[in-house]
Amino acid sequence: MQSQPLLEGTEGLLFGILVVILFFPPFMERLRIPGLIGLILGGYLLGPTGFNLVDSSQLKGLGSIGLLYLMFLAGLELDLGLFSRNRNSAIRFGLLTFTFPFVLGVLSGKIIGLSGWALLLIGSVWASHTLVTYPIIQRHGLISSRSVVVSVGATVITDTLALLVLAVVSSASGGGSAAKSLLTLGVGLASLFIFTLILLPRLASFWFRGHGRARASRYLFVFLAFIAAALLAELFGLEGIVGAFFAGLGLNRSVPNGSPLMEKVEFVGNSLFIPFFLISIGLLIDPKVIFQLRTLQIAAAFAGAVIIGKAIAAFIGGRLGGFAWAEIGLMFSLTIPQAAATLAAAAVGLQLGLFDTVVLNAVLVVVLVTLLVGSAVTELFSRRIPAAALTTRPLGEYVVVGVTEPDQTDELVPFACALARSDAGTVNPLHVVADELAPDPAAEEVMLESMDTAVAAAGAEGDAAIRLSPSVAIGLRNAALESHASMLVVGNRRRNGLDGLFRDRAVEDIVGASPVPVVVLVEPPRVHRIVVPVNDELAAPNARANRELLSELVLRLRGQWHCSVLTVTTESFSDDDLAGLSDTKVHHVKQEPTTWLRDHLEPGDLIVSVSGNGIAVIDSVYNRLAQAEGIGLAIVAGAGQAGTGFSPQVPTVFVED
Repeated sequence: MQSQPLLEGTEGLLFGILVVILFFPPFMERLRIPGLIGLILGGYLLGPTGFNLVDSSQLKGLGSIGLLYLMFLAGLELDLGLFSRNRNSAIRFGLLTFTFPFVLGVLSGKIIGLSGWALLLIGSVWASHTLVTYPIIQRHGLISSRSVVVSVGATVITDTLALLVLAVVSSASGGGSAAKSLLTLGVGLASLFIFTLILLPRLASFWFRGHGRARASRYLFVFLAFIAAALLAELFGLEGIVGAFFAGLGLNRSVPNGSPLMEKVEFVGNSLFIPFFLISIGLLIDPKVIFQLRTLQIAAAFAGAVIIGKAIAAFIGGRLGGFAWAEIGLMFSLTIPQAAATLAAAAVGLQLGLFDTVVLNAVLVVVLVTLLVGSAVTELFSRRIPAAALTTRPLGEYVVVGVTEPDQTDELVPFACALARSDAGTVNPLHVVADELAPDPAAEEVMLESMDTAVAAAGAEGDAAIRLSPSVAIGLRNAALESHASMLVVGNRRRNGLDGLFRDRAVEDIVGASPVPVVVLVEPPRVHRIVVPVNDELAAPNARANRELLSELVLRLRGQWHCSVLTVTTESFSDDDLAGLSDTKVHHVKQEPTTWLRDHLEPGDLIVSVSGNGIAVIDSVYNRLAQAEGIGLAIVAGAGQAGTGFSPQVPTVFVED
């Protein structure tokens, strides 16, 4: 009879776990051993085959939640743009890393005396894998590496195929209908896709805009989301990890990388739940079982099938995809570890009488071996792949909104959110207090609350801030540089007399000093149509950057607002000159496009164009067009495009301060 654990109750359990999490990884890293191994070793020492310090059943329960959290985080952090560009490589690698271990697993089963359905089941056991070493990838900043994105995508393919084989074997060997079992799984996958990829993003948008404005409420929503997806998957006989991963994909754009909510999700996962899972793996270690000769012989055959099969798949998939050797090594190391699906299939095999306890113990040995090998190899190759260099960010990845007064947030933040959602980015309102010796704390508090409320009401993620600066232009410039912003959005009013000229001068200073593209909004309406006037100046070779910037902005807004786009250009402008605007409704006119537009604008139109030359950000022609009721104006300018040196107190990024 097993004795009571030394540390009884929930308090004892948490005490033991937290001691392992806090002290074991750094100790192992001092010995040049991956910290992940320290967590597994700590789990063994806490468990019944070690010092029996905690209740192992409770620890297993926490470990199950940790595994779901790990798969959810992998889906949440997956770079969908990069995955889309490498989709074929991910599918190819997924099929390869399933097929080779499956075939070698069947051969190893034949060698040890298995037959019939047991052979198919043991093949599926080694075809799957679990992203146990993903925390190592996170620590090295490689989650956006091509090899990691391909490996994460392949994980879903291999685990799903392995579960399909498991369903067929369990039904056929138990006297059931394999076709009926496959139909159930098909319905389950369809239901999972509908819930996670269609319904869940809409629920997140509804919750974030309404009830979930508090950060804690948003975090609880995403936690509930992946648990619900896991339960739905299990309802149809799928593994919960599949549901958790797809929940991460469904919320991928609702929880942008770098947002405050993502920081909380990563912090809680990496600090607690994922270590819970790794510690629970240590409970599998039982030296009495591991070191039996027959167990080690069978485990050696199985380990060879896994390691050789995964290595061949990584080599072929990597070479076909044009990956470097270090990337191929990382693909191999990520797909070696066996845990969740492996143990589930082995347990089913034992229940069906296809495996005996010796085979099950050998499976446990291989799980531990692959975890050790996978951790060491992942650490090795992670050091050989440089983190992605900082490149120009997509327009909507980190949008800074320059706000001068509380009422302005209602105009600027929704526009910035449309840009940000297109790239799963964040919206970060900023109020610059310029040249104030004694700022008013009460006024600043009202402004900060107004900006925070606007972002939350839009269902977006981001941080509002207030900063002191000698001028608004310098304050926004420094904020954009410090945050590596992708876009700056500022507002303006229609020109009315001398006051309008001074406002224009201030906006020109901001645009001239900005190190990133700027959009200047002039009283945007509720947009029903986007109108893009394209004149002959944009056909010039040196205007290519402006054309690309304009098309990127317009296409992002169209995708988010689902509105029509009318491009008005001269007859001499060819389709090739229109770049990304060629798939919009194009109207060729004989006169200047802005002249034609005077009689054809409608309420709800938003005119989108590029900045004028010199210091005139908003050309007088565009200003007159925007005078009509219900017509808005958005002028986009490239980095530092309006700076001419007219205001020496406002340095640009191209002139030394």
